[in-house]
Amino acid sequence: MKHRKLKIALFVAYCLLMLVLLFNRALPDLSLRGYWETLEGNMNLRPFETICNFWEILRHPEYYTEKMGAARYAVERQHAIINLAGNVVMFLPLGFFPPAIWPKLRAWWKMLLLSAGIIVLVELTQLFTLRGSCDTDDVILNLLGVAIGYWLFLWVKALFSKKKK
Repeated sequence: MKHRKLKIALFVAYCLLMLVLLFNRALPDLSLRGYWETLEGNMNLRPFETICNFWEILRHPEYYTEKMGAARYAVERQHAIINLAGNVVMFLPLGFFPPAIWPKLRAWWKMLLLSAGIIVLVELTQLFTLRGSCDTDDVILNLLGVAIGYWLFLWVKALFSKKKK
């Protein structure tokens, strides 16, 4: 239980930051489209569609630069990188802190269930509050981030266990 209070404080700070990043967005103008039409437009249930679209933008810069111009491509490239990397990196702490704080969550399947539940809840909340989109690719990338965070937790735990011997 060494440094438990610090771990809890860091995890709470992370959770608060995530709430701001995930839900502090302006509501769309519903006068153009109604609530349900807007909601439907903010949803992607096709796995890997968004990931593949962003990956194509990154793989073929010459094609997209010619197609949309250098300035517009730079914006799209930045958006692709932020979306792909951000959805992974933002969820690393969710894989690291819970098993570091609560030993009962150290089994990989418990972390997977907890994380998947939290991520799906976030996606659905973003969808129904119109504070973001609901994308299966976000779930996939977020869970990848959790898995990397969990692997880092195991690595750090093993590293400190060896130092104690």
